[in-house]
Amino acid sequence: LNTFSSNKEEKLHLENFSNIINLALMLFKGSSDFVRVKLLEPDEPIFVYIESPSFLSLILNLFINAKDAMEGKGTILVKYSKVKLPSSNIPTKLDAGEYVHLTVSDSGKGIPQNTIEKVWNPFFTTKKPGKGTGLGLAMAREIVKNHRGDIWFDTEVGKGTTFHILLKTGIPGLNQEYLTIKQAD
Repeated sequence: LNTFSSNKEEKLHLENFSNIINLALMLFKGSSDFVRVKLLEPDEPIFVYIESPSFLSLILNLFINAKDAMEGKGTILVKYSKVKLPSSNIPTKLDAGEYVHLTVSDSGKGIPQNTIEKVWNPFFTTKKPGKGTGLGLAMAREIVKNHRGDIWFDTEVGKGTTFHILLKTGIPGLNQEYLTIKQAD
């Protein structure tokens, strides 16, 4: 709930994105014996401006949602690469520049049309009572916004869902950190 109510400044540090993703994968691995995670990452390191603990919780939430959407069995595909905006195939209003484009895809049941507009709402959940709070995607969107990034998804009923995240990249040795202000809506 601090994500929604906090008005504090936080420092975003330049971090190797691979380290964050691999830590999230390591923490997630024990959550299911029947979910496989496939990681496709570039050969060159990508550095992003990030506040590691909150972004780590966002990634773990996407992994858990993917596992739940697949009812505990299937494959989660995690992929990221560097992209340059503007780009005609990336639907975002972010400023021009270089970003990391992360996708987390599942082979689950997809998000029904009547649910699509509600998934970002706090406390909305399709999970059974006691299985979810409905805060995960609302917090994910707020965390990405606080990182000056963008998040969206593609879904097809019966085929699965892919969440997309864009975060600003940086170069080690230049502007190691900058501030962002969290604002309550």
